Amino acid sequence: MMTLSDCEKVPRVREGTFMNGRISLFRTGYTLMISNNPEYLGGQQLKQQALADEGLYLYRDTATGRVRVFLYHYNNTKSTVKLAVSVRNPGKTGMHLYRSRTGISVHGQSIMAGTQAWHGWLTNAPQGQDTYVSALPAGESMHVLESPLVQVNETVCGVVDFFALSGYGFYAPLEITVYALAERIAPRLAAAKPDPYYQQLPDRPADDPCFRGQYIEYGDPCFEASVRGTFPSCSRYALVPWDASGGARYMELFNRHSSPRALLGEFEPGIDATTHKKVYVANYGVDYTLQFLFADEGHKQHLDGYFQNPYDSWQYFILSEDGDARYCGAFAKDEAWHYKKLRLADSRLHRLWTTIPGGFSGKQQIVWK
Repeated sequence: MMTLSDCEKVPRVREGTFMNGRISLFRTGYTLMISNNPEYLGGQQLKQQALADEGLYLYRDTATGRVRVFLYHYNNTKSTVKLAVSVRNPGKTGMHLYRSRTGISVHGQSIMAGTQAWHGWLTNAPQGQDTYVSALPAGESMHVLESPLVQVNETVCGVVDFFALSGYGFYAPLEITVYALAERIAPRLAAAKPDPYYQQLPDRPADDPCFRGQYIEYGDPCFEASVRGTFPSCSRYALVPWDASGGARYMELFNRHSSPRALLGEFEPGIDATTHKKVYVANYGVDYTLQFLFADEGHKQHLDGYFQNPYDSWQYFILSEDGDARYCGAFAKDEAWHYKKLRLADSRLHRLWTTIPGGFSGKQQIVWK
């Protein structure tokens, strides 16, 4: 189980030198499908019932090769439901389905649903090894992930990585559908409409091209609310040079894709296959591996751990140095998280894995001092 034993609340630390301009992220991994709109299963602005019992699915697309599906939905209907990721063999011959990592969680606190799902993805057996699931005959469907019961006013989050092989050992295409179900076992009609379908932008820095008060529609380059879509890459990697003796330094993740402070290579556009619109996302479903390379031999003496300053209150991040999950609870704007149990290697390399669990949009600051 995750605990708070590896972090402590401390006063907000001085950020020091901003490092984003010296860091480039490489997009790695494989296809990412995100189902986070409509986030509210009973509708938010459109007041629709996005349930399989009414023939609506949440997201559907076809992909060949390794795929990650990230789903995040809130049950504001009047019924207990389940969420499922269904795969169908669209071909004329059989195929074989494999799965590697999976995490699923239902929680009354939305951020904790995402935190626990990612913790499961990190730690559940077989921990990334490809395991055989089942044969899938032509035209047949099965669930590759299914949630426990989601009560009214609960949030469900799921992360699952999988792929299919043909009888000849090549990657085979899969039709992938995310949907909510109560009684019927499969949706049969169109996708639920995106909701909210427009957004009025909040205050921005002066150099942000997306200006305050602008009304934008779903699919606009400045649209920031939750989206659904298919994206080329599910992971990010960076080798981050760091001078441990040069005073406090910091970097930011999870900025807006329109922000001039965003890391180079962090965001990429995808396509909402149900609307054919280009979309961006605040990198839900994306995991990051950061290899900090300390420039001086005395890094162990110079560094007092790493810190996370909040962008706003009520934000959670999940991190790992060794394959296990670490996280901290909510904190105020004048506080920070201090991760104090470090395992700094003599090689001067320190690996940090992190992701955003869902439930908010906001940047993460990593400060070394």
